[in-house]
Amino acid sequence: MIRTKAAYDEAVNDLQELLDKKTALEEQEIIKAVANSNKTYAEIIRFLTEAETEE
Repeated sequence: MIRTKAAYDEAVNDLQELLDKKTALEEQEIIKAVANSNKTYAEIIRFLTEAETEE
């Protein structure tokens, strides 16, 4: 049972690391998309805010 718990904990840690890497990559993609966009800061913020209120 102790080995099973250790394996479970290791799998959870591995999963968390992968999720953290995925989040970091998504953030980099968003920053790149904003930098390459022809939209203004205000337009982007308005779009994101409107998307939040529609949900």
